[in-house]
Amino acid sequence: MGGFSVARRILLVLVIGAATPALVLVHSLWNNYQALIAARSQEVRHLDEVAYAVVAEYHARAAAGAMTMDDAKEAARAIVRAMHFDDNNYFFIWDTRGDSIAHGGNRALEGRNFVSGPDAKAQPVVAAMVTALIGTATRSGEGFTRYKIPKAGEAVPLDKASYCKLFEPWGWVIGTGA
Repeated sequence: MGGFSVARRILLVLVIGAATPALVLVHSLWNNYQALIAARSQEVRHLDEVAYAVVAEYHARAAAGAMTMDDAKEAARAIVRAMHFDDNNYFFIWDTRGDSIAHGGNRALEGRNFVSGPDAKAQPVVAAMVTALIGTATRSGEGFTRYKIPKAGEAVPLDKASYCKLFEPWGWVIGTGA
């Protein structure tokens, strides 16, 4: 430091003095962001477990003879389709082949295949999302999947964290995301 002028020494102290709080601020903001993502992910997981419990309950009713398996499936679909949170977030059910079983955001998507059908070619972003969700559920039984997808009617893709769980007796992948 002996070769620096007094002005350069003062400038160096000012730069270090400004950079240190800036780095601490950036680190703090990053940690807050990570904590928010983790909390939202856990919320999505817990919400998905509620939808899974609905499906499991109707399966149990059918297994006990209280209703037919077809009636149980239809009742479970109707309830999961009607479940929403945070105003416009919804639940969905895909089978392991990629057919939409229930879709709380757009019932018109039900019965369509988004893995190997014509809709997969027409909407590759949705096809990639569905393939990832089904892959997570079939490999691990349940888990998180992150992807980018635009909201309905919008063009800009947003980060989305989804949680899905395989209901093995019916081959259904039950999920939601935020």
